[in-house]
Amino acid sequence: MLLLDSLKVLRETYKLECKAAKGGIPKSIWETYSSFANTSGGTIILGIDEVKSNGSINFVSANLSYDDVLKLQTNFWNVINDTSKVSINFLRNKDVTIETLLNNYVLVINVEEASRYIKPVYINNNLYSGTFKRNHEGDYHCTKEEIQAMLRDSDTNSRDSYIVKNVTINELSKDTITVYRNLFSVINNENHPFSKQSNEDFLISIGAAQKDENDIIRPTRAGLLMFGIEHIICKEYPSFFLDYQDLRHLVGNQRWSNRINSMSGDWTGNIFDFFMRIETFIAQDLPKPFQIRGLERIDVTPMHEAVREALCNTLSNCDFNIKSGVVIKQYSDKLVYVNSGLLSIQYEQAIAGGKSMPRNEIILKLFNLVGIGDRAGTGIPKIMNATKEAGYTTPTLVENQQLMDTTLTIYIKKLADSPENLPIDEEKLADSPENLPIDEEKLADSNLKVGYDLLKEMIKKSSYKSDVKEKLLQILDNFHNLTISSSGIKDILKCSDRSARNYISYLTELDIIISIDGEGKGKYKFK
Repeated sequence: MLLLDSLKVLRETYKLECKAAKGGIPKSIWETYSSFANTSGGTIILGIDEVKSNGSINFVSANLSYDDVLKLQTNFWNVINDTSKVSINFLRNKDVTIETLLNNYVLVINVEEASRYIKPVYINNNLYSGTFKRNHEGDYHCTKEEIQAMLRDSDTNSRDSYIVKNVTINELSKDTITVYRNLFSVINNENHPFSKQSNEDFLISIGAAQKDENDIIRPTRAGLLMFGIEHIICKEYPSFFLDYQDLRHLVGNQRWSNRINSMSGDWTGNIFDFFMRIETFIAQDLPKPFQIRGLERIDVTPMHEAVREALCNTLSNCDFNIKSGVVIKQYSDKLVYVNSGLLSIQYEQAIAGGKSMPRNEIILKLFNLVGIGDRAGTGIPKIMNATKEAGYTTPTLVENQQLMDTTLTIYIKKLADSPENLPIDEEKLADSPENLPIDEEKLADSNLKVGYDLLKEMIKKSSYKSDVKEKLLQILDNFHNLTISSSGIKDILKCSDRSARNYISYLTELDIIISIDGEGKGKYKFK
């Protein structure tokens, strides 16, 4: 028997759609099926109506008989198996059941998130007008870019395994290949069979190159991304972009103290060189214990491995066809890793680990061959465990459906080292996503806290979309002088757990909230 409490929970997470269905299967049910399948799943209930009253939602029975609901069930199966109506039916018998609620019969349809290999799920035999996703406002048509991203992810072959037909291996960076091969020999010893091969055969052996139909050796997409030169890479990936921003120790209106990006022209711009250039920077603020093993000093901790693993994961999971690319931001108290493309597995699976489905499998393999990264699906759990052991705030992993990117934030300051009232100045505030300088006069009296008006102005000037800004302003109004938590945000905004975590991440990105020590994990306050 269904419980009303469970329906209220589903409603709060936007994973519930109720229809009275007195006249049969509602036409809009197929849009909801598509949106649930393409987002994070949900439940459809036929035989119950939702009635809004005084700002709250009540569930009212449509008083359908058992025969009415049995007919709905039969018709549902008939339509969902018609490929002219629905692109694919991946439901099982146990997903569509007749149950009782409010002393009446209802049809309950549980739709899980579809596998990446069968997305996009669309209706009416029309890919571009029949593909939907779910947000807090209901079902919405997917954009062409969202659909194309799902199509790329549905390829059973790793997308970086294909030959780049208009590039030869002579256009790759010989210096990068040399550095990589030297590291390969160190990690795998010089007696490894690959170590004795020519560059051409070596690249083929590791998956960075293949022979085309004319026996010309050409790079794979992975080989191009790892060893190419930026302007050559952009032949295959016009939106290719890598960016590292050091936002520590800013002076005056400085936007960053150091920046490395693939478009600068003073280095190759490929992802292997990018990794090698910034891996030292991102570990600079981590403590190095003095340990001796034999005659060798050991100064690599689980946290060092975690920030490296995060960088490898970000690069190997990026959808380089989407404009935002990879952006790494280094603050004094956190590292923010952003890659274009949503998670290739469900959020819960990513957190639990044990299942590796990188978007670019060959790139991950190439990193693995030189001792970087993990193919066992333990990346996120390893990062979580490392921060827990070090006594740091729990990392956050956030998907942004609108921007089509994923953000991992790793905090690198111990909870005990994060006082409630940190001094705020223009150097810190220059980190805001919009990179707009803040009027120094407004900050003159903000040694302990940032004023409400300035916080409000920072949110308004941010680069987020208007609906996100509206929610952030609502959070500011409700929690300006109170403790912020995801559960509190859920109650105020009536949003899902994931959305609440997203809003906390946005506020963290704006650098206007800080974690509170002594009140449990996940508690914050405005500066």
